[in-house]
Amino acid sequence: RKESFLLALEGAAPDFLLKVNHYESLPPWRRLRRSKARAELARATMLAARSIPTPIPVAAGELRHAGLLVCCYGLVRWMPDATDVLRVWTEARDGAASRRAWACELGVLVRRMHEAGVHQEDLAPNNFLWRPGTAPQLLAIDFERTRVGRRVTARERVFALAKLERHFAGAPAAARMRPAAKRLNPRRARRVAPQLGARQRPARRQAAATTSS
Repeated sequence: RKESFLLALEGAAPDFLLKVNHYESLPPWRRLRRSKARAELARATMLAARSIPTPIPVAAGELRHAGLLVCCYGLVRWMPDATDVLRVWTEARDGAASRRAWACELGVLVRRMHEAGVHQEDLAPNNFLWRPGTAPQLLAIDFERTRVGRRVTARERVFALAKLERHFAGAPAAARMRPAAKRLNPRRARRVAPQLGARQRPARRQAAATTSS
């Protein structure tokens, strides 16, 4: 069970977000592990050391009883201007050109993560925060299923990008494929993505005709 609380040091505007995870309902063997709060702090510190833009938690702690986790706490700075990429993408109203630009920027960050040896098994748009008007504008978050090593294999990269592409199923085909095209070959991204999108349009039309009949 998860809970979140906004904390304000002075005034009404919140300064921090306190995230609480409860473990009482989990089996004992799962409560012997390191807590999510401590794992996220360690991962965020490692990613920052590899020049991956990510918000580092201010503090992390856990409560145990007889060695078993009861709950853990993670304190992060509150960013009211931050929105996860999936929400921004689905609510975008600037057309296909804006979405392609979005995907290119996301693809660049994913490529940087892979080249730095960062493999996020659950790669999804909501693992990234968008903060317009700041530097950097994209931040990587949620490292519960992230492995940091010397290299990310080609197979791991392909599977991670395939997962990311599926999350963009509601977007136009050319825009959905832009992260993969940008990651695999930045110089060919502008040329490859429209081709991939064009290949999928006949299949879509055929599926629509079958449904209507």
